[in-house]
Amino acid sequence: MYLVAAGLGLACRATDSNLPLAAAAARGELATVRQLLAAGADVDEVDDSGWSAVIRATRQRELSTLTALLEAGADLDRSDTRRGWTPLLHAVHIGALDPARALLAHGAGPNLSASEGGQTPLIMTAGYGAVPMIELLLTHDADPARGGDIGTSLGAAVGGSFDIDRRTLGQCQTDAVRTLLAKAPDLRLSEGVWDQVALRLARWSDCREVLRLLSQGVHRGAPRGDGAGHGAPASARDGVWGGQPQLIKEEQRRTDSSRSPAGPSSPDGGAGRWPVRRRTAWGQWRR
Repeated sequence: MYLVAAGLGLACRATDSNLPLAAAAARGELATVRQLLAAGADVDEVDDSGWSAVIRATRQRELSTLTALLEAGADLDRSDTRRGWTPLLHAVHIGALDPARALLAHGAGPNLSASEGGQTPLIMTAGYGAVPMIELLLTHDADPARGGDIGTSLGAAVGGSFDIDRRTLGQCQTDAVRTLLAKAPDLRLSEGVWDQVALRLARWSDCREVLRLLSQGVHRGAPRGDGAGHGAPASARDGVWGGQPQLIKEEQRRTDSSRSPAGPSSPDGGAGRWPVRRRTAWGQWRR
């Protein structure tokens, strides 16, 4: 689950640069960009905000100047100096599909993670539930099994993002989960804290279809042994891979019971009020 309020204040600085090249790139001034490059401007220089001209053009969706910078040999994987985001991460953050396509077409690394939080482009966009961007990244060999300090792409899709700019926490992003599992049926949530919180959040948000997809995915991706369980982890021999099949089934049962009269999961002993409580702020999760 992607929990970093990553984009705070980024939008307001998108065209504000002390470097002529970066400023011109952000404004889409192609002729000026070409003139500056011809005059010897450093295509990879970062401005006072730690952003390169490529990042500026990417965030402003200026394809003409972005392409000119890439064709001039710009380092398309050069991270900013504040959060360690690559240009592709910046494109993912604002949902800029065309700049992301351009970066990937020129060879941007789809699996390079940020130095802050360790999220990859796929983890970030999975948290936003942005299926077109997920599909684009998967087409360019983004690794859905790769994780970071903030969990996995599957966990991000299940739990949502706490990004202050694009908050999707607990929004039952079924299509995003389905897209990831269609690409990699063996995907499963990790035992890390954020992925397990994401699983609980899916139950509290009544994401039945997400839970169903997770349960199916776990069984499709069960480790193979020799039929007697040899060659598989001990947890798999016991019928549990990472504890998830039982945990997911438990979450489904609890969700079902919370809908019935006097369901055991309802804090007041009846149906109807539990969904309201479980959709409230983080501090209200614990009973």
